[in-house]
Amino acid sequence: MPQSVVLNESDPSYDWKMDKELGLILHEVFEMSYTIPFIQSLKQFLEIKSVHDAVGNNFHNNTRVNSEVYSDVWDGKFVKRDPEFINLNGAILGFQIYMDEVELANPLGSKKGKHKVSVFYWVLMNLPPRFRSCLRSILLLGIVSSDLLKQRWVSTFLRPFLDDLILLRKGFSLTVRNETKKWHSMLLNFVGDIPASNFVAGFKEGVGFANLPCRSCMTHKDQLETIHREANCIMRDKISHQF
Repeated sequence: MPQSVVLNESDPSYDWKMDKELGLILHEVFEMSYTIPFIQSLKQFLEIKSVHDAVGNNFHNNTRVNSEVYSDVWDGKFVKRDPEFINLNGAILGFQIYMDEVELANPLGSKKGKHKVSVFYWVLMNLPPRFRSCLRSILLLGIVSSDLLKQRWVSTFLRPFLDDLILLRKGFSLTVRNETKKWHSMLLNFVGDIPASNFVAGFKEGVGFANLPCRSCMTHKDQLETIHREANCIMRDKISHQF
């Protein structure tokens, strides 16, 4: 079941409320969001036999080190150099977090943006790559009003998840399929579109007027048109050679 997360616990707002005995009084108004308890959700997911077996196979495959072949996120240097990954010989859970915004009202109407919500999901990256994009493998982490999220910031909303992630990072005992053992985890990556990724990373969301719209390649906006034109020319040449 979802649990509520108060975003303004230390800074509540106030509004008038009619009390049956006292009449019109001021009362505290709290900003609410909702998350799914992460460790409980993970435990239920690991109880599925196919998921449990896939995690065991992933732990075994992570012990094979081949620096010349990059076929998965587990082959990257960030993972291979992680101290916990090395100490546990690859027997560690990895998670991917995904964020997206959903417009609940008519996106072309007068209420546009007022009812927009931000939804967070998580994926267990120990599953085989072909199963990670299945709907059954994508689990809900939480949902919050987009306006409140921007006012109170991501760390406030995701605090319960971050606390659970810290527990799993240090090692947390879970009974899965009648076997109790310590499970360790790490956050592998965060994915989303450009506004979501920039927002979570603390960068400017809208890049339409930015001089450096891409924080990965650091290409200046004046060079984008030239790059796109050259790329289109190369693509047309390749297609013409095929025919």
